[in-house]
Amino acid sequence: MALNIVNQSVEKKAILASKITGKNKTATVEQALEYFLMHHKPAENQHSANREVLRLLEEMSDLPVLDHRSIDEILDYDEFGSCR
Repeated sequence: MALNIVNQSVEKKAILASKITGKNKTATVEQALEYFLMHHKPAENQHSANREVLRLLEEMSDLPVLDHRSIDEILDYDEFGSCR
């Protein structure tokens, strides 16, 4: 099924984008849609990713503490936030 762009502003943007990419309008619109979909995953995939992050955080919190110094001591910051 063909995509028919009847909005003149959208048509102009598609033409400009195709000139920038060096591709025809169809390929340019396809690339833009792929980019959009890659960065705006459906909610179900986002929930799955969130669950995975939570699982990893729980797993990391179970790891033993190997260095009991404070973060500032490890990074060698003084009480004024300056590096020594």
